[in-house]
Amino acid sequence: MVLTGPDASHHQGSINWQQVKSAGHSYAFIKATEGRSYQFTDWYNQNIGPLKASGLVPGAYHFLRSDSDPVAQADYFINTVGNFTDMLAAVDVETGSNNSKPTADQARAFANRFEERVPGHQIIVYTGRWYWRDTIGNPPGSDIGPLWHSAYSSSPGALYGGWDSFTFWQHTSSGSCPGIAGNCDLNKFYGTLDELRILTGRVPTPAPVPDPVPEDFMGDEMLILANCTDGRGALVFLGDAGPVGWFGLNSTDRSAYAASGIVVVNGLTTDGFAKWTAFPRLEVPPANV
Repeated sequence: MVLTGPDASHHQGSINWQQVKSAGHSYAFIKATEGRSYQFTDWYNQNIGPLKASGLVPGAYHFLRSDSDPVAQADYFINTVGNFTDMLAAVDVETGSNNSKPTADQARAFANRFEERVPGHQIIVYTGRWYWRDTIGNPPGSDIGPLWHSAYSSSPGALYGGWDSFTFWQHTSSGSCPGIAGNCDLNKFYGTLDELRILTGRVPTPAPVPDPVPEDFMGDEMLILANCTDGRGALVFLGDAGPVGWFGLNSTDRSAYAASGIVVVNGLTTDGFAKWTAFPRLEVPPANV
């Protein structure tokens, strides 16, 4: 499965995020900060609310600079965004104005600070072969975070920095997207929506665990609602060899025992029979029923 989404900054101006969502995209990254001071944080603040409300998985990114302390930059990014719950987070590592060329160590320091302050939330590393390999010499980087790989071509090409796969692929800077005026960057994520949301720090909902089937019962037994000698109700387990156990109840009224939380029976018929679902073996002699 391939999920698509744009990334944008103040250069894109006013964006209709609902139209972006309606065009079939699943997520979007927007620029929040750069260095330790960024004059367009208002643009981020104006867009993050509508982006979240659109139903797209929202993402915020920081443009890393080499002429500023990376730890302080991480603090600035975190303080500006505030709450990263259900949000993607990324750091952009490439050449910037005034010949800024952040190193792998600076990116790592940024990521480490982010992890300290936003534990359990991965920081995604945006870069390209043109920068990581060709500009800063291909240092190790896969330990920093998942790769958001930039390559404007028909295929992603060779990787670098020790990454053996990319998580996002920015495949064009001249894409077209409803809701965004002019050209914009477009990206691909190879995975499901649940896998995408794991990158936001969300713990996936575990699959339901089926009720255990006791070794003695194979699911073919029947249940019968009966009366106990003391006036209570009972569920009698009927196997191939006859009654094999029972569960005492306070009433013969099916609604009473179903609502009690003691047992749950699906499909109990009006004559009191149902397929056995998953109950523990009961050692009380059936003669008591």
